Amino acid sequence: MKTINKKMICVSLMLFLSIALKAQNFSATYDYDANGNRISVTVIYMGYEEKTVLADTSLLLPDTVLPGDGWNKKITETLDNFIVTIYPNPTQGKLCVEIGGASVEQLSAKGNAIKLWDMQSRLLKNISPLTQYNFIDLSGNVAGTYLLKIYAGGRSKEYKIVKN
Repeated sequence: MKTINKKMICVSLMLFLSIALKAQNFSATYDYDANGNRISVTVIYMGYEEKTVLADTSLLLPDTVLPGDGWNKKITETLDNFIVTIYPNPTQGKLCVEIGGASVEQLSAKGNAIKLWDMQSRLLKNISPLTQYNFIDLSGNVAGTYLLKIYAGGRSKEYKIVKN
């Protein structure tokens, strides 16, 4: 009887250790856009796979657009403690306003917004709350100049956007 109990304890201990060690094992892979920004993460944990998309990639430029064909035409400036990057400008229609240097709480604070107007002062887009990657699709709009205004941290800044 003592031998059986020792064997059971040994088997139980081995089973417990294998489960505990397996629980610590996971792997993560990341996907990046053409500009080097992380857009998704895939985590495999205990044999289960979960993919999290970090940005709305449905509005990214098509694969036929090569880096340097618009992705390198960007505006990067600091607005309060936010790092604002707008690309590509000029655009064929799809524009990204990336906001870094801020937490989710800071981005989603009341009053923070991105607004886009045409030259006739018509408001075309109002994005609030903000996220790290804010996409604007101008492909249905006529070629011309647009005014993009970013409100963040109690300050605002205007940018001229050109759609070809």
